[in-house]
Amino acid sequence: VVQGAGRNLSYGISVEAIDQFQVETSGTAVMFNGQGASNYIMKSGTNQFRLSAFEFFRNKALDAKAYFATIKPDDNQSEYGVTAGGPIQKNRMFFFVTYDGYRDRRQTASVLTSVPTLAQRNGDFSALPVTIYDPRTTRPNPNGTGFVRDPFPNNIIPQDRISSISRYFQSFLPAPTTAGLQSNYLGGSLPIGFNNDNFTGKFDLKLTERQQFSFLFAHGKRSQSTEYRGGTNLQTALPLPYTETRLVEEVPSGAQIKHTYVIGSRWVNQASLGFSRLSVPIFNATIDG
Repeated sequence: VVQGAGRNLSYGISVEAIDQFQVETSGTAVMFNGQGASNYIMKSGTNQFRLSAFEFFRNKALDAKAYFATIKPDDNQSEYGVTAGGPIQKNRMFFFVTYDGYRDRRQTASVLTSVPTLAQRNGDFSALPVTIYDPRTTRPNPNGTGFVRDPFPNNIIPQDRISSISRYFQSFLPAPTTAGLQSNYLGGSLPIGFNNDNFTGKFDLKLTERQQFSFLFAHGKRSQSTEYRGGTNLQTALPLPYTETRLVEEVPSGAQIKHTYVIGSRWVNQASLGFSRLSVPIFNATIDG
């Protein structure tokens, strides 16, 4: 049964492991504890051994360029998996296991944004149509109202007034790609993507003609393939450390033990114990810890 966030299912259980599903939007039974439940039945092994594999492949080598484009951006996708099931002991014990992998590689869209010119990075703001004032010259206004400051000569900040910290952080800025003070950098085309791996295993034991025991385990992990997460165009126009990003992993795990007992033609008892955990660690992309 899945309610709320579906990441435990989509990132933790192989789609090839699902045998049946049911979506209940209203009138949900008390056993499902709420509204809007999705119920899933997982595949089991049988007396016949079965093995399957699949691959969905997409690559920019197979794509055509846009009409005005000179290059083809990365747009690569690969989804693959394998399943195996069969008897451990015929008519009594069975197993079913499956693995899914998903790889997605893309590039952010190109977008124009504004970066400081090379002259501005050296303190030369003479091209700006506004006056820059020296904060060290702040003093009370002689007329008794507020404060006044002197402008930097020619709108140029002296080299000894630029902090070493500022010089360090601006050293990562890319150079402008065009002239001008605004929209002077064609950014984007940053590598983004994700990896998803999940494993599902199920064990079934036929205790008697009326009693059956099963154990299900699933574990998955979704992670980024690079430090960049995508987002809007302006968020991914500049490379690190200026882009808005974070490192996120989503790690779902789940297990279920179930015992079914057919008491008679009118009575069935099912006892189930389940465990579900979703871990989402988030890290800074440029600062350790």
